[in-house]
Amino acid sequence: MKELVSYTPVVLDPNTAHPALVLSEDLTTARRGPRQKLPENPERFDSMCPVLGSEGFDSGIHSWDVEVGDNPAWFLGVADESVERKGITWTRMWRIGFFNGIYKVFVPSKQPVVLAVMKKLRRIRLYLDWRRGYLSFSDVDTDRHTFSFRHRFTQKMFPYFSSSSEFPIRILPQLDDCDSSGW
Repeated sequence: MKELVSYTPVVLDPNTAHPALVLSEDLTTARRGPRQKLPENPERFDSMCPVLGSEGFDSGIHSWDVEVGDNPAWFLGVADESVERKGITWTRMWRIGFFNGIYKVFVPSKQPVVLAVMKKLRRIRLYLDWRRGYLSFSDVDTDRHTFSFRHRFTQKMFPYFSSSSEFPIRILPQLDDCDSSGW
């Protein structure tokens, strides 16, 4: 029975989704699609096809796994609650991405850094320790560390996802952590 019970630690916030980003009904998958007519609101991004998680974190330890599969253009990470939503912005976000066959990491106010990745990343684990100011990325399939950031977070941090491809990116469910006592 435990194998049947799962939950998704992060779900997407449709109010932040770029109009060309199509979200699944259960709000766990995003892919680029035809531009939709969506209400204009201050939370919605208007460039680069991102979407944020529906819940931000301002304490604690959190992790979530994302399947990027064969997607040729994606970015994953966290953005603080005051991230600019209108126009192209690279500030207030800590991300890893894959575009034009190259893996890069992006830190606010610095040039992107090219990553040497030996094996194509298909499933990525993001691990955020808000209090310690630590964000790491690892390959779920090999359990190998890919990159980590250190930063003193002062705002609520939201999971960040972006896809510039029709290939979906998907937040993976995790087994429910029921205790073994039977209750």
